[in-house]
Amino acid sequence: MYSLLQVLAFVASLTVCSLAAAVRPLKRDATFVIPGQTSSSASTVQFAAGGAFDGPKVANLNSTTFDLWYFHAFSPDLAFSVTIVFYTALPGALFPGSIDFGTADYVEIFVTQPTDVDVLAFPADTLTVTTSGDGSSGAFDTGEAGWIGSSDMSEYTITFNAQDGSLSGTVSLSSVAPAHFPCGPLSSSSSFELSPGLGWANAIPDADATVNLLVLGNPVVFTGIGYHDKNWGNAPWDTLLNSWYWGHARLGAYSVVWFDFVETTGAEGVSAFVSQNGQVVAAACSGLQVRPVGGDATYPPTTQTGTPDGFTLSFDVPGQGTLEMEVPSGEIILQTVGESTRWIGEFTGTLAGQSLSGVGLYEQFTFAS
Repeated sequence: MYSLLQVLAFVASLTVCSLAAAVRPLKRDATFVIPGQTSSSASTVQFAAGGAFDGPKVANLNSTTFDLWYFHAFSPDLAFSVTIVFYTALPGALFPGSIDFGTADYVEIFVTQPTDVDVLAFPADTLTVTTSGDGSSGAFDTGEAGWIGSSDMSEYTITFNAQDGSLSGTVSLSSVAPAHFPCGPLSSSSSFELSPGLGWANAIPDADATVNLLVLGNPVVFTGIGYHDKNWGNAPWDTLLNSWYWGHARLGAYSVVWFDFVETTGAEGVSAFVSQNGQVVAAACSGLQVRPVGGDATYPPTTQTGTPDGFTLSFDVPGQGTLEMEVPSGEIILQTVGESTRWIGEFTGTLAGQSLSGVGLYEQFTFAS
């Protein structure tokens, strides 16, 4: 015969065990010092789940491996955009024509305004990345650039303080969609490998963004839509894929992120993510097709083909049907002919009988001729 207190204690122990099973394992805080001078020996590249989700994934960086943190924000009227990439990579690990800054550690910033386009870059001798929980923070030894992320990846702030006064201020992101792996939600603890040799971790698929920058003496101030992810690879980027379409859009209550790529074997691969009001409704490496329309709509694209006017996208959303999206045309905000084009544009869509509209940032990369 058990007493009431014994029964209650037993029930409480079951509850604690159930909660413990549902919570992701605690992550130890860690610090990584990434020198700008790379190693001549082999790198260790992580693709299996483990450690901080947004932390460094390449140890002992060498001339053919890369690891980077990417952020963007744009205004709802598409008048302004800011793209920020913190690299740990030498030019030979990235794309043909990549600039040699004499160090693997640098940040590139692309800013579009109604009357101007500005491109800035700041190198460093060392990037120090600290992780807490699943989040990451980074700082250059120069003090000119860095970011701070919360342990749950819900908040990130990028800060600039250029010594020459060319760039100062902050870009802040507040997540409205949960982090995910290429083929599943964060809870799945699945692989980071998007395609053979290429890693991807999408810490903030969609965010409310606040931008307060002074760029070459001009204020760039807006509230809008933001995003953050990271990529890394065990070989030069242009050897890992033939081409890709990637993008991020917000249509009403839906946040959408996509990859549709062609591997070096010629096989097509995809990664599709859709959330609604902050809840994941699709996260898989299936059920997506992206195709170019207008202009040069050659599929798959190559370094020899031209630029399409827009794209159509089709997502399978479990329990809701098919999300059909289209961006008939957009504004090119960055282009390297024969390699990459990045746009911002207005999207329309339909899902479960409802019409949707919104805006997004998207790109086409080509690596094979």
